Amino acid sequence: MLFNIRKDVKDAYGSRNDNDIIDIGVSYDGSWLTRGHTSNTGVGCVIDLLTGFVIDFEVMSNVCMKLCMRCEECQQTKLALGEDTAEFPFWYEGHRDFCSITHVGSSGSMEVKAAIKLWERSESIGFRYTSLLSDGDSKAFLELNERKIYG
Repeated sequence: MLFNIRKDVKDAYGSRNDNDIIDIGVSYDGSWLTRGHTSNTGVGCVIDLLTGFVIDFEVMSNVCMKLCMRCEECQQTKLALGEDTAEFPFWYEGHRDFCSITHVGSSGSMEVKAAIKLWERSESIGFRYTSLLSDGDSKAFLELNERKIYG
């Protein structure tokens, strides 16, 4: 279904070639499973301004949601090492193939990290996000500008 939406968006911009990378204006925002900035799960969403279609999204979680022994290992290691220590990201690198954690850090930084992932993969799905409409509570715009993802 996403392929058809992306094709429809490209058609709306006048592109007839599936291999073209189209410059589009988007709206971006993040949301959390629970109210406030203390949620363990969040989502970042990119919406095309012309068509209103969702172009891409990224779900972020800072807890392991799998019901397995690895999940228990993950939680105990997080407590033992502390997720903000230098050791935890190194341990997690070796563990992440078994784990459903997609974000290490504060829940407030999920929106920014999701935006970075979405912008970095945008050209691989045929789009370059050139204009951004977002609310004023996000640090995503500042981070995207600083990273200069498109050069």
